[in-house]
Amino acid sequence: PEVFQRTFGAAPGFPELHVLDTTDPLSILRVENRIDAHSALFIVSSKSGTTLETTSLERYFAERTLDATGDTGALGNFVAVTDPETP
Repeated sequence: PEVFQRTFGAAPGFPELHVLDTTDPLSILRVENRIDAHSALFIVSSKSGTTLETTSLERYFAERTLDATGDTGALGNFVAVTDPETP
């Protein structure tokens, strides 16, 4: 995550990049507290599309997004990056 943050940084008026590659509860909470579920774009990246940690984080943030927005349309803010023909 640090490499991405140093590479892309943050600029006024532009979205801030948060990279979460851990299932550590404190790290997850930090990211959750810094994002706005109404406008966040979640990029879920997994080569196989079935990595347990990645799919668990996706489900967790999808549930939080639904709780915060009450709108299933907000799930359109989740984008998957994976190999072709993965689940």
